[in-house]
Amino acid sequence: MRDGPGMSHAEPVHLVVARRDGYAIVTLDRPAKRNALTFAMRRGVAAALTTLAGEDAIAGVVLTGALPDFCAGMDVTRFGGDATNRQAIVDSTTVLFAALATFPKPLVAAVEGRALGGGLALLLACDIRIAGRGAVFGMPEVKFGAAGGFAALRAAVGDGPARELA
Repeated sequence: MRDGPGMSHAEPVHLVVARRDGYAIVTLDRPAKRNALTFAMRRGVAAALTTLAGEDAIAGVVLTGALPDFCAGMDVTRFGGDATNRQAIVDSTTVLFAALATFPKPLVAAVEGRALGGGLALLLACDIRIAGRGAVFGMPEVKFGAAGGFAALRAAVGDGPARELA
């Protein structure tokens, strides 16, 4: 995977992968930033899924976030910048969602707290979604004329309900 601006190998991954009796738990672990996804986190989730796909002892994966939130979406402090940075955002996001889409085992999103924007798209890419009582879903980016997760929402609930929710 090609590194670009903001994609330093020194950047913490903020990801915990734990293996339990036949399954793995992948936890987004950046609670101080509501588990907002950095370049390294997106690459890390993709790499973890690639590794887990090849492990015969793993029958499925649970994707979750360190409490109190599931994922506040993409780390907006990394948005913008020059064309190279913008391309790095697209590339790391493409790698993440390709890994989710091609993961050959059941992928379960365990959601508590906020799942916003890219976090909503992340959980919608999973095969099964389990929401706790404190789960909150949203697409705050629609207030600014953007809807990055809209396609995933529409695929999950249909066009009419997705438009109503957005």
